[in-house]
Amino acid sequence: MKKLCSKGVTVLTTIHQPSSDIFQLFDQLLLVQSGNLVYQGDASEAVNYFAKIGFKCPELSNPADYFFMHVLTELEGGPNFSQQERENVLSDAWKAHKNKHGTLEKKQPAENKYEVPPEAKTSTLLEQFQLLLKRSWREATRNPMRVR
Repeated sequence: MKKLCSKGVTVLTTIHQPSSDIFQLFDQLLLVQSGNLVYQGDASEAVNYFAKIGFKCPELSNPADYFFMHVLTELEGGPNFSQQERENVLSDAWKAHKNKHGTLEKKQPAENKYEVPPEAKTSTLLEQFQLLLKRSWREATRNPMRVR
């Protein structure tokens, strides 16, 4: 994936609890908790950001584990909050951080709202079924399951 990025290809992955080796490869990091954005930016800056708001990652710890185990969830090792308080603290801190740095997206007026052009076509149920059947058939023939 890093080779693809070096060629100008954008790679987006969703990883739950990556190893420290994998975490070191990240350029950007986006953390979401209960549907609320709690961090978005350089992965290398995330540890410092969370330390500033009271969630200091211990030295020699995997930051990804710390974020998952102690920042986003209610386990020992982080500040003692109920889960709802934790969600509020993280969400509010991120909003304040983004406002302070002037990068919080401002709401666009309603007249600039994007609308789907009327000529946009939606697939029928039959077209969707055919596409999924074709994809499943291709997957089954390329990667046959082992019978034991």
